[in-house]
Amino acid sequence: MSFSSDEYNELLNLVFDIVQAKAGEPLTESNEWQNHAQVLSGKFFKHMLSARHLYEGDRFFSSSGFDLEYVDYSSVSAIVRAALENYLALHWLYLATDEETCKYRVKTWEFCGLIDRSKMFVSDPASKLKLEAESKLMDEYKKELSQDKNFNEETIHNQKKILKGDWRAGRKWGDFAVSAGIHRIYFNDIYKHLCGHSHANYISALQVRDASRLEVQSALSASTLQIGCLIMAHYAFEYSAAFLKSDVIIKSKRDRYEIADKWRVGVEDQNRLYGEAP
Repeated sequence: MSFSSDEYNELLNLVFDIVQAKAGEPLTESNEWQNHAQVLSGKFFKHMLSARHLYEGDRFFSSSGFDLEYVDYSSVSAIVRAALENYLALHWLYLATDEETCKYRVKTWEFCGLIDRSKMFVSDPASKLKLEAESKLMDEYKKELSQDKNFNEETIHNQKKILKGDWRAGRKWGDFAVSAGIHRIYFNDIYKHLCGHSHANYISALQVRDASRLEVQSALSASTLQIGCLIMAHYAFEYSAAFLKSDVIIKSKRDRYEIADKWRVGVEDQNRLYGEAP
């Protein structure tokens, strides 16, 4: 499918309306565990907004009078990669399965995040006190996990991974993509490309070298924003079903619904191009 900035903007507005539908909702003891789904949703939306801003291009005037007009498509790729990982994490934690399993996954995610932060060097007294408090919290998490049915059903290998701070327990992003209804081969292709720009690999350098003209930079960015359209559409349907328990927002505007439905490309659609997903 070809990229359309108008369609991208419609999907941006759809994501915004869905995120706002949960804004300000009071937290209770029963739904407090869902709070970070809202935070991740807001983070996802801002990534998509920033990618659009970069696609619009910018201009630099040097002190020597040089005038450079450009589209930083390497940064578009880096941001879309972050958005993709954000969506896959959100889906795995909150949308992929039953509520009890989701609660367990969120618990491991929080626990492993604290482990990551505990490894950081701190020197100021306030930060040291915070890490001490979080150390006690991690002990509580460990106790809860030891009694959790889902944790005890994990393989010994996965349990060790989690206790060392790997909330994905060795799973790859491609595994999460399949869980979210995205074809593994398609995901592997686009993810390698996005990572290439984030990690400054040789092919990304070649693209930067060869894309000196503004229209080429814009076209490369547009191809990356297609990925953004796909994941925004997936987000809209999945989040609405799991958290809003309704598709009213998606269907409130017919044209917007048709755009979202068009871009919700899944495994069955991509099997025709890539073959049966492994």
